Amino acid sequence: MCRYLSNFIENIAIFIVVLDVMGSSIVFSLNILWHC
Repeated sequence: MCRYLSNFIENIAIFIVVLDVMGSSIVFSLNILWHC
């Protein structure tokens, strides 16, 4: 159970990092488009 929970938390952490990176790149792209 504890092992399952830590694995779950790790997956959430990876998911958050991926979302954060994707969000940042989307915002970055929008900023470039906005300035063009």
